[in-house]
Amino acid sequence: MSRQDDEKGEEQPPKAVPGEKHMEPDPSIQSLLESGELYKAVFENTGAATVILDDDTTIGLANTQFERLSGYPKDEVEGKKSWTEFIVKEDLERMLAQHRIRRTDPEKALTSYEFRFVDRAGKLHHIHINIAMIPGTRKSVASLLDITERREAEDAVRESGERYRLIMENANDGIMVNELTPEGPGRFIDVNNEACRILGMTREELKDTRLIDLDAPEIRQRATDILRQLKENRHMVIQTIYRPKAKNEKVIEVSVSLFDLHGLPAMLSVVREVTERWQIEKAIRQQNQALEIINTLAADLAALPYEESIQKRALRALQEISGAVATWFSDYDPSDQTLVLGEIETDAELLRNVAAVAGIRPGSVRSPVNDETYREITGSIIGRRRTLTEISFGAIPPRIGSLVQSITRIDRFIGIAYVVEGELYGTSAMGLRANDPDPPDEILLAFAHVVAISLRRRNAEMALRQSEEKFRSIVENMQDIYYRTDNEGRLVMASPSAAKIMGYRSPDEMVGKKIIDNLYTSPEDLDRFIRDLDRNGSVHNRVVTLRKRDGTPFIVSASCQFYYDKSGKILGVEGIVHDINEITKVKDALSAANKKLGLLSSVTRHDVLNKLTVLMSHLGFMEKKTADPDLLAHIAKAKNAGETIRQQIEFTKIYHGLGLHEPQWVEVGKVLQKLQAPPGISLSAAADGFEILADPLLIKVFENLLDNTVRHGQKATAVTIAVAESDPALTITYEDNGDGIPADMKESIFEWGYGRNTGFGLFLVREILAITGMKITETGKHGAGARFVISVPKGAYRIAGKPAS
Repeated sequence: MSRQDDEKGEEQPPKAVPGEKHMEPDPSIQSLLESGELYKAVFENTGAATVILDDDTTIGLANTQFERLSGYPKDEVEGKKSWTEFIVKEDLERMLAQHRIRRTDPEKALTSYEFRFVDRAGKLHHIHINIAMIPGTRKSVASLLDITERREAEDAVRESGERYRLIMENANDGIMVNELTPEGPGRFIDVNNEACRILGMTREELKDTRLIDLDAPEIRQRATDILRQLKENRHMVIQTIYRPKAKNEKVIEVSVSLFDLHGLPAMLSVVREVTERWQIEKAIRQQNQALEIINTLAADLAALPYEESIQKRALRALQEISGAVATWFSDYDPSDQTLVLGEIETDAELLRNVAAVAGIRPGSVRSPVNDETYREITGSIIGRRRTLTEISFGAIPPRIGSLVQSITRIDRFIGIAYVVEGELYGTSAMGLRANDPDPPDEILLAFAHVVAISLRRRNAEMALRQSEEKFRSIVENMQDIYYRTDNEGRLVMASPSAAKIMGYRSPDEMVGKKIIDNLYTSPEDLDRFIRDLDRNGSVHNRVVTLRKRDGTPFIVSASCQFYYDKSGKILGVEGIVHDINEITKVKDALSAANKKLGLLSSVTRHDVLNKLTVLMSHLGFMEKKTADPDLLAHIAKAKNAGETIRQQIEFTKIYHGLGLHEPQWVEVGKVLQKLQAPPGISLSAAADGFEILADPLLIKVFENLLDNTVRHGQKATAVTIAVAESDPALTITYEDNGDGIPADMKESIFEWGYGRNTGFGLFLVREILAITGMKITETGKHGAGARFVISVPKGAYRIAGKPAS
């Protein structure tokens, strides 16, 4: 609910069915709604047949109720049938006209009317349709209510008093008949039992009541307009809140028709309670509004200038979505692992009171984030807390927090973490009062994703700007080349720096020369340049090789565009050329230096291992030459230390190669076939043809897991490796029947140096997997065996020979 709704009270139901709209969520967030219970409840269980209609009249989507209404299963309807196939011929042209108007001038199109529908068996149904366009698309959504029974009831009333009474007393809807006077609806002449039940009144009470006397604001406020529409159309449908005596209010739908009763004008009102449907539709409306806000926010943030605050825009949208008393943003500073209170969005006077009494203002609250808190925040995007102290992770003392909640009358808090791929960029929190509903988690998750992506992009932009500033500090005294050519490719203008860099005496000496003959070393480069310029109107930062006057080649980054005369005619090309020759040399030198460092590291490891071999040989020789127990103990310790050194050197060799090569698509089954089962342990592995994107060192993952089983599994005799696809990832499960991992060690076993041996095995496993976004966790039960679960994200796995999922 928005703040405006909060000020006015509970949100009112739709004013009338003609204005009611049923909208599906924007396709960009469709998957969030489709995965939610709310979507299923509305689309599949709303009680009305619902369809999505394409521009060409094709039925794109239909629910189960439409199957029942039409007699066709969905797979014979969706994408195959036109809605025109179900319409009685006499009604078709009228509905096609509405279909066209709705897409050309939506304001003039009817959103509610009746027509006749023919099902598969040829049976005729009278249908009341609610229809509206889905914002931002050419599609419309329609809700079809079968009113055949009601229409038959109305006909029966006119045709036969006996049939009228039978229908009155057995109808599932409330039916009321009242006289129509020149002043408006008169007293009720007759009502059925269902009408008495719905309205909470006896027959005697109703017979002394007029329609406008009912405690229904919509009917009272619009009495004159209702009467006018009835006289013009002889039928209308109204939805309104109704307040029965001494009972909770409900939402009713009243279908009113004019007819002649014994030669006098009368009104037939069919009443149906639609409270549950209205509540679901209300939730859908609120969700659609929130999604529209999020879509707008995503577009705004994508186009937001660097100087403007993402946080401020995000908080405004969050307050619109949640209707919260206050929302605030805390930036995460990874350098000192702290959340720092930044922007605050709330009533200005309320903010001043809080600042004056509690001293809370931007920058005043700093929440330390240790490793445990970081895991808590990033592991759960949405968090709920009762107190300000809890939501600030203890940064605000309980006394101050209670004081603030007392001033603001905030009952509870919802926190949002902005996380992308496990990295925290900040948090927001909203304070809600006791009667404020919680926004759906699906909406908050969509909001969090949009903001988190924008924050990551902003951080990247900031890092790029800082990098550019550093680079400019080195090259700020360099002068780039500015030039202009005519449409024939001849230079018509060149900057003084162009002459200096290119080796000419002056710019005048360059004017008139064709760039293809005098500047480009490769005509093909120029051809590609011109093709891209023709296609896009400009070319940016294209790296090409030019030649100076003396023929010396040099590498530049070129950007250019067309320039025009006042009439818009292209006169030629103008551009800026930046010399990157030295930068290229530096990059080549850096690459060569890295190769030398790698070679040095390799030679060093080799020499150390040779010396270590000599040392271990001497220790072995000493061990054979002595029987002194003390000396033998020292020799054993020395040998153990030497073996540890050897393992660590071998680890540095492996770790040096980690991420050195591009990830590759690897068939998991072939990797597992290379594994050698340790003595005394059986190995069972099944991969079902899956390929994953992984570092070439993937084999080390499974070798280290096997080594872990041998070293720590104690009683382990069997290992099983299985691969299965499960939303939202591919899962590789490694299980043994050993002793398992204690609960307090399930995370620490992956840390550097943890364990009784080198402490590198499981650390290396996690590092190798992380290169391509894979994660590993231990989920086994202590005493029943270890169970390692590797999650491969979507896009990083596929069936062999097929595109990635």
